[in-house]
Amino acid sequence: MIPENANSMEYGNVLNVIDRSKKESFPDSLSKVPLGFPCGILHCTYEKYPKVLYANEWMFCFWGIQPDSEEWKEFIQYNVFFMVPSAERDLFKHYLDQASEKNVPVCIEHCVENHSGEEIRLTGWVQVIRNPQGKKEYLFLYRRISQEQLTLYKKRENAYLQMLENAYDGIFRVERKKRVIECVYMRDTLNTRFFFMRGMRLVFDCLFQEDYFMIIYEEDRKKVKEFFHTVEKDIGLGGQTSCQIELRTIESDVLKEFVIFASEVDEQTVLLCYRELTEEKSAKRRMQELKYIRSINTEMKENENESASVITTYRVLNETVFLRDGVNSYLPISGEPLSEFLRKEQISQEEYEEAVEKGKVVLDKVDAKFQNKRYMYLMQQESTSDENKEYLMVIYTSNKFDVKEEQNKPRVAIHTFGYFDVFVDGKPIVFHYEKSKEMLALLVDRKGSFVGNPYFISRLWEDEPYSEKIQNRCRQTAFRMMETLKQYGVENIIEKVDGHRRIVPEMVDCDYFSYIRGEKKQGSTFNGFYMSDYSWGEETLSALMKEARFAVKGSKRYDL
Repeated sequence: MIPENANSMEYGNVLNVIDRSKKESFPDSLSKVPLGFPCGILHCTYEKYPKVLYANEWMFCFWGIQPDSEEWKEFIQYNVFFMVPSAERDLFKHYLDQASEKNVPVCIEHCVENHSGEEIRLTGWVQVIRNPQGKKEYLFLYRRISQEQLTLYKKRENAYLQMLENAYDGIFRVERKKRVIECVYMRDTLNTRFFFMRGMRLVFDCLFQEDYFMIIYEEDRKKVKEFFHTVEKDIGLGGQTSCQIELRTIESDVLKEFVIFASEVDEQTVLLCYRELTEEKSAKRRMQELKYIRSINTEMKENENESASVITTYRVLNETVFLRDGVNSYLPISGEPLSEFLRKEQISQEEYEEAVEKGKVVLDKVDAKFQNKRYMYLMQQESTSDENKEYLMVIYTSNKFDVKEEQNKPRVAIHTFGYFDVFVDGKPIVFHYEKSKEMLALLVDRKGSFVGNPYFISRLWEDEPYSEKIQNRCRQTAFRMMETLKQYGVENIIEKVDGHRRIVPEMVDCDYFSYIRGEKKQGSTFNGFYMSDYSWGEETLSALMKEARFAVKGSKRYDL
């Protein structure tokens, strides 16, 4: 419904359907503006429920009713809020509040619901003015957003999303007026339960239900809630166009770090873009920590004339201890708090506090089995606040013995010629998980060389594709192997540096090691069999047979 003779009409000639007698109170400047384009004018009282004082013909066109019709009075005359869909009335009230506070024209954009129930998108301005009597009133100026413009807006948003998809792992759209969050993009390689909601629309409060929220690291939950409520409620993000937050999640005992970036599209739409920081942060941290561990080794060799038999590294975060494991993750030690960890390691609270203050402390309790001296080093990680401190903890067990040589005879005996078995003080170790025993066998096979997780995976899960699930399984296997060795008090036979492990040959009595060193010991004679439990042992067996110059046929042995 387009007004007749629109190009020749003037605002002063537009019918004042409410009260012609009030026309002279309408701003004089409007009477000189030609109505040559679809511009709606609305003049209202200044009160809690504004009443319409004036509306031009284009405004009635937007409402879908005739200016001389009586039915429109029930529609919006006595409360202008009735022209706005209920979902956007809070937004409309916000515009009025902004106009009252700023006393300047405020940009607005919202839908109006016409008499047929159709929603029409309008944009324009609202300003508080004063009539000749000095009373405040609202003046609205509207134009309609066409379907072509809406399509163009959508194309622009899609182009913006495409750009963001190249930089982030996932994107969520927050619709403030509907209090809804929707996942609009998620990278296929991302594997986390917290961001599984591809294509889903959720009421905002559902984010804080237990199923979604419990995987967020406990110390981060409060600030995450505050951030999301700011995104949802604070128009303009507190005067900013964007803001971000970092958070951590724990799933299957794996700690991950994310950054979430909020970008405001308009006053009612915010895009939440998130990216995993675990790998890049861990790479930077790994280089920093490796340099630090090397400096400890150098210091011990130069000042103490000692070398390490075992170096174990941990992460201390908010009174919780994590075992440092590989490049991308930290495994929690049975969920133990710092106090429990110190008790089990026989480290006093005073020693820990001294290490925090000075960076190093000589521990009072020496190694329980070999009486080796122990040191604790603590380095505060960069970019940590006073309230959220994070430390790298290094427990350094010296290789310099303080007891007689005969007391240092290895307690661990390893048999490889035949089936693989491990004994402590003459008693076999019981491994509850076969993979953890096989992992130890691989370390023995490598003769003291450092081994990383990719090598373990290629041997232990050779028929399965390389994936994050397999990486987690490998880390868990290593954790169980160390827990089994700890139960027998011989975890010091494994040295771990920067996520790589090796067996310390000097700490064990192994028939394979004795044989390749040429030592004549009981049980160290090669019998034509090597780690018969494992198929990968055939490579080493072939080398041993070639060197010894004999072949094995069935159960008999023939010299060449």
